[in-house]
Amino acid sequence: MQLGVAQQILDIGRTCEIENRYEAKSCNYLGRQWEGFNDFLNRRLGGMFLPYPPGAYSGICDVVLTDADNKRYWIEVKFCWTYSNDVNRPNSVFHKHLFSDEESALKDVRDKLATLIGHRQAGELGFLLVCLFTDSIPLDRYHIAKLEQSAGLNKAPWVKYELPPWRSRDPNVPGGCVTAYYWQRPAR
Repeated sequence: MQLGVAQQILDIGRTCEIENRYEAKSCNYLGRQWEGFNDFLNRRLGGMFLPYPPGAYSGICDVVLTDADNKRYWIEVKFCWTYSNDVNRPNSVFHKHLFSDEESALKDVRDKLATLIGHRQAGELGFLLVCLFTDSIPLDRYHIAKLEQSAGLNKAPWVKYELPPWRSRDPNVPGGCVTAYYWQRPAR
C-alpha cells in the first residue's frame, strides 16, 4: 500500500494541472475556477482534512487517508515557487516556503508530522513538496537536499519518491516547469 499511496499522489499531481492551483484555496485563473490542490487530492483519494489527534500538533492536517486496513496516512502538502508574480524575477519568499519557523516545508515535517511518530492514531506519515520554477530561475537541488537534511527526510525510515520535472501548462509562465517530491514513513 505504501508505494501505492505515493504513486497515486504523484500521479494526481502530475495530471491535474497542479501548476494552475493553489495549495489550499480555490482560485479563478485562466477563465476557470480551480479547486485548491488539498481539496482536490482529498476528493480524489477519499481523504479529508482532520485535526491532529490529542497529544500531537495542535492544528489541521492537509490530507488524511484511511486504507482498507484502517491504517491512517497523515500527509502535509507544501508548494514553493522560484519565481514571483513577475515570472522574470526571483521569488523573495522562496526560502520562507521551505525553511521558515512560521509556515514552511520544514515546519510541516519537523513540527507537525514528527508529533505523530509513535502515535496510536497514525499509520503512515507523508510529505508532498511541489516545486514550480522556470528555465530562467531554475530550482537548485541544493535547497531540496538542505530541506531533507534539516527535516531528517534523508534518513530511514523516510522513503523518497519523485517525479522528473515536466513542462508547465500555464501559458502565463513561459519556460515554466514543475516537479514533485513525496516522502513517506511508518509512524511507528
